[in-house]
Amino acid sequence: MTHPHRSFLIIIYRIIMWLFAPFAPFVLWLRANAGKEDHARTKERLGRPIAPRPNGTLVWLHGTSVGESMVGLSLARELRKLRPDLRFLFTSTTITSAQIITKALINGDIHQYVPIDTASAVKGFLRHFAPDIAIFLEGEIWPNLIRLTKSRGIPMALVNARMTAKTTANWLKFPHTASQLFGSFDYVHPADAKTKTALEALGARNIVETGNLKLAAPAPLFDSSEVKIIAHTIANRPIWLAASTHLGEEEIIIAAHKLLLETIPNALLIIAPRHPIRADEVFKLCPKFVMRRSLGQLPDKTTEVFLWDTIGELGNAFKLAPVSLMAGSLLPNIGGHNPIEPAQLGSAIISGHFVHNFQNIYDEMAALKAAIILNEAFETTPQAIAIEVAGLLSNQIKCKQLTKAADKFAKSGNKSLGKIASALLPLIGGAA
Repeated sequence: MTHPHRSFLIIIYRIIMWLFAPFAPFVLWLRANAGKEDHARTKERLGRPIAPRPNGTLVWLHGTSVGESMVGLSLARELRKLRPDLRFLFTSTTITSAQIITKALINGDIHQYVPIDTASAVKGFLRHFAPDIAIFLEGEIWPNLIRLTKSRGIPMALVNARMTAKTTANWLKFPHTASQLFGSFDYVHPADAKTKTALEALGARNIVETGNLKLAAPAPLFDSSEVKIIAHTIANRPIWLAASTHLGEEEIIIAAHKLLLETIPNALLIIAPRHPIRADEVFKLCPKFVMRRSLGQLPDKTTEVFLWDTIGELGNAFKLAPVSLMAGSLLPNIGGHNPIEPAQLGSAIISGHFVHNFQNIYDEMAALKAAIILNEAFETTPQAIAIEVAGLLSNQIKCKQLTKAADKFAKSGNKSLGKIASALLPLIGGAA
């Protein structure tokens, strides 16, 4: 029996989105002007795709941003081993993820921006592509998207779901609505035990825990010849990378580098902003001796900071730098970034304390001495960062011990991928 409170909340949401729909094109236009949407592809967001549907059995994989999309690419590769006839539709929200996925597409697979959560946009998307299964990565829950996908009889899976305590608490305020949405999935895979417990409380069914797929994501692509060219230019200078930095973190990192130069005068800092659209803003914070990757510049012996302001090249930076500070972790309310990428490419990992989006991974790595987590009491101090970076750059043995332990940890997730792909296979229709 449908619970009236549950229905009321969903109905209110549907009315709000119906009222929003006429304004959606204008909102998308504003977002595109701010660099948050692709002007040329806003029709996709409105449920009016232009790309034709790939022939055959179509698997739809949705991940919001880069990290989720990388997991999606790994899962698609594993599914294709079991069913070579499958075609894949990848959707995401961010421009960066779209660019990275597009570069990785093979065998007639396509990328589209996910439709906004209005009924008209979702219906247009589903009518056009008619996927045979919908796989949502990590837990982006859009009521209309889930409701309308379910109404078309499309099997749905929630894979590598992650839920913080705050998110769980918010959903538990509306238990019947949560049960309706999370109970719609035919297969649920939590990334960790805490999320499994949360999903059980929220009414999810068919929950199978097999490990965190972020550990099974493919290593970032890198161009070995390009890395050699840059490494030759830098010569033997000690290098450290601040990866995926956010607003407010660059000042801390640049201050740390100034302190580091007092101990290691020839050290070079590579700063890679999480959103390259902020590159000009970050450039203004840098000292006068700075080069920009986006302009094709290469550092010389006087360069103090190398601004890595390009998309899809972070793998090159990890290969160049023996030490990487994973940003997004120095200030609250960001949540940290996935440390598996530097682990896969042999860069020793330092992180701040604010990593709630990847807490289990960082806790396990810290316990295995596969990463250095800065002490909470000194979280945002440049001094603490400078001390740890100097300690690794001046101690190759310690650095190698960290990278060896991190590589072993990163490889521990490979078995989970095959198990999940096998579990999803019965949900996918079409001829094998």
